Amino acid sequence: MRTLPLPVETVIERLSRIHGLDVGLDEGPFLESFRLLALNVNHMLEQRPGRSILVMSALPGDGRTLTATLLARAMADLAPPVLLIHADPYGARAGVPSRAPAEANGSTNHENGHFFLHDYKPRAGLSPREFLGDVIETVEELSSGVMTTVIDTPPCLNSTIAFGLAAKVSGVLYVARPGSGRRVPHADIRTQLDLLGATVFGVVVNEG
Repeated sequence: MRTLPLPVETVIERLSRIHGLDVGLDEGPFLESFRLLALNVNHMLEQRPGRSILVMSALPGDGRTLTATLLARAMADLAPPVLLIHADPYGARAGVPSRAPAEANGSTNHENGHFFLHDYKPRAGLSPREFLGDVIETVEELSSGVMTTVIDTPPCLNSTIAFGLAAKVSGVLYVARPGSGRRVPHADIRTQLDLLGATVFGVVVNEG
């Protein structure tokens, strides 16, 4: 299995193809990839305090949001309950129903069996520091019990949110898309995560 210039212990899962944001839960190899990813992640969470996973990538289009969404759904089947947090105030969300009513703070909540969504939206006058503090508070409150939290973040080369959360979670999944012709400082990103004291679970390689 081909690895990236991001020195991690394991490449957890390789996705053969990312088809787009609106992906259903039909049976097939694509969904099975996320079931296998969930098994590996759950095993690592059992060896760590808390149950929170940060999903990050360097650039838009790496498949980060789709990975976070389908990982959360697969985890909900394996080790419910699961809360998916979209901590990207300006990004798209993948494969989540939008019929849930908005709350006063602009978020939406969706419940589907053991799967829950909390979609953070920026409030007027909310500073980046306040936004980050709100996400950290939610993660610390919920991941100390049986709830697993999966956090989707903005691309880390465009925003510091992922780095701000990295040391506050049980582990980090790094999504990368090699062979796209883009020069990405993967090794520098890993060095920054190490300096912050983050635990990197591994790399999800999107070869779509």
